[in-house]
Amino acid sequence: MINPFLDDHSEKSVNAPATCLVICGATGDLTNRKLVPALCNLAEDNYLPASFVVVGAARSEQSDEDFRAALWEGVKKHSRRKISKEAWDKFSQNIFYHQLRFDTQDDYDALKVRLE
Repeated sequence: MINPFLDDHSEKSVNAPATCLVICGATGDLTNRKLVPALCNLAEDNYLPASFVVVGAARSEQSDEDFRAALWEGVKKHSRRKISKEAWDKFSQNIFYHQLRFDTQDDYDALKVRLE
């Protein structure tokens, strides 16, 4: 099977279109310990599209900056390798937080608007 993400099958090169990943329950342990450290490693290895955005959604109220700071602590602690602050800063500029109470339609409507 041919890997569509590799040019000429010789070097790492992602040709995927702009992508947005929405993580529901984003303030939880899975995001902090596994998902974001793995995504950061993929970004470091140049396996993510240039326009890759992460929107974390959860019930608590917090800013994008507070969310990024908490994720950075998780990356430093749980990444399979050391990630430089510079690499994190580049990757994290496309990480955002959205408060989403899962039983409130207005919050879903607001998320739709934000994603658009």
